[in-house]
Amino acid sequence: MRGQVAIEYMIILIFFFVGLISVAALSVQHTYSVKVSEDTVEAKGLLDRVARGINTAYLEGNGFSTTVTLPQTIFGYNYSLDLVNGVPILYFRGKTFSSFPVPQNVTGNLSKGVNRIENINSQIVVSSA
Repeated sequence: MRGQVAIEYMIILIFFFVGLISVAALSVQHTYSVKVSEDTVEAKGLLDRVARGINTAYLEGNGFSTTVTLPQTIFGYNYSLDLVNGVPILYFRGKTFSSFPVPQNVTGNLSKGVNRIENINSQIVVSSA
């Protein structure tokens, strides 16, 4: 009789642990998808801020200038930002994010910190402020 109780107890424990492992696996998967979503939202927000600044400088015309501040890190991770064929591109945690196109006549480089975006004779110049 004791042997049967012990086996039944072990079967119940096995089912309990299988259920617990399943819930833990689903929780880890959900946590990962939330982290990916946070990364995407932050990257897109940063790219949109840059693209809006450049487009605003272009549309406002000659003599207009504005600043765009870029963080040193995103969630504690390093990143890089480039303008490739008029499209802002962000490289972050092994992924590439892009934004909507900006005018082709953009010169200069974006850097972390404060960036000045100026319209000088319809040429958009980006420089560290």
